[in-house]
Amino acid sequence: MPSLTPLTLTNIAFKNLVGRALGATTSDWYAESYQSSFNVTSDNIWLNTIPPSPSTAVSSGIAVKIVASMSSIVASNGHAFALLWTGTPPSGTDLSTGNAFVYGQGSLASISAGTVVRNIIPDIYNSGYFPQVSVPGVGVIPSSDARTWYLQYNSGIFYQDITTYTAPLTASVYVYIGQTLKSQPNTPYSNTFSSENTVGGLKSNDTFTNVSANSIFDMMLYPSLQPSITSFTIQNVSSYEVGYAQPSGTYTMSWVISNTSSLTSNSAYIYGTAGTAIYGPTNNAGPISNTFPTLQYSVPVTLTYSLSVLATSGIRITSQFGINWNYAVYYGSSTQSGLTNSFNSFQKSLTGTPYGTYILPGGTYSTYKYIIVPDSFGTISNIAWNNMPIVMADTTDGYTFSANNFNYKLVNYSNVYSVATNYKIYRTKYMMAATMSNVIIS
Repeated sequence: MPSLTPLTLTNIAFKNLVGRALGATTSDWYAESYQSSFNVTSDNIWLNTIPPSPSTAVSSGIAVKIVASMSSIVASNGHAFALLWTGTPPSGTDLSTGNAFVYGQGSLASISAGTVVRNIIPDIYNSGYFPQVSVPGVGVIPSSDARTWYLQYNSGIFYQDITTYTAPLTASVYVYIGQTLKSQPNTPYSNTFSSENTVGGLKSNDTFTNVSANSIFDMMLYPSLQPSITSFTIQNVSSYEVGYAQPSGTYTMSWVISNTSSLTSNSAYIYGTAGTAIYGPTNNAGPISNTFPTLQYSVPVTLTYSLSVLATSGIRITSQFGINWNYAVYYGSSTQSGLTNSFNSFQKSLTGTPYGTYILPGGTYSTYKYIIVPDSFGTISNIAWNNMPIVMADTTDGYTFSANNFNYKLVNYSNVYSVATNYKIYRTKYMMAATMSNVIIS
């Protein structure tokens, strides 16, 4: 459909933020009588997943398809119409009761004839949910209709910019009738996959097993009261260069947990790299010792170990520690202008990325400054010293490869552990005696 005017869009956005639906652009927000559910409340937090197929949503009792009547909002001067439940309940079987839909019962417990239609499922889930608004003598309003209209799904208010066309009469929409936080506040919830992000007191990698929705919201809203793994470490291990052999022996695993009174006793497990428990169940105090064999890798590898404890709410909290083998980024200074394979004496970064801040040493004599990056890390986009660009060697210096406006040499290099890989060599164009102490690569 054609775009709504900037004034209309601004009104919709602002009035939704303060919990009102747009009825007229000339009305102040407090004069709008219809509420918008943009503000999150317990009756518009949907607990069911909306399927992409509307027919599936209906057959599974998540949605009901209705043809709502449309009543003009007088104060809007023909711009706004409220979608209303008709005098006859929708056809079909209410799966919550096993009988036909009845106003005031089952899934329609809070609905009666003439109630404004709320919780309309938007077509963001699938184009099949797109509302079909009909006009007498015309039928469904086509997408090219010049009146430019917008259905405010949460509030059930239809708004049109132009009022000179025949007013709409009905709207065919899908309404959510599934479980909400209000209807099922303590529905047990289990997640198949661990959470990906930290939200309040819920940490990345947390899992839930039959946890109530209320408990989940408490964790999100009151993180200071929830148990948390503040650290999980394996002593005397670090990041290594590929080829290095970590000696076999006993290594101590330690952790610190806040608010331990909210933890289930003897619920701590430590999982190894294969995802199987190598220790536990045990108490939540730690530390414990674990015997490692000799570990050596000639390619980049991360061995991930995890600590898992169970909160009294039923939420399992997890923290991870990784032992990394990475190709090294070498950086340093040399009087040689064509350095290709003699940089074992340089400083090393083993973070697994070229990006970061480096110190390139100076000295009594002027030297070239080098950054030597594994080819597998990709190409550098920016090299700056105290936020100023650095003039780097170019084709006239024999640095014939180029990417992102930086020239480099490409060499195959074997490290001190006899592991070979291709490296990009970046060099300053000119020699200098100064120490470059704030070189940022990004």
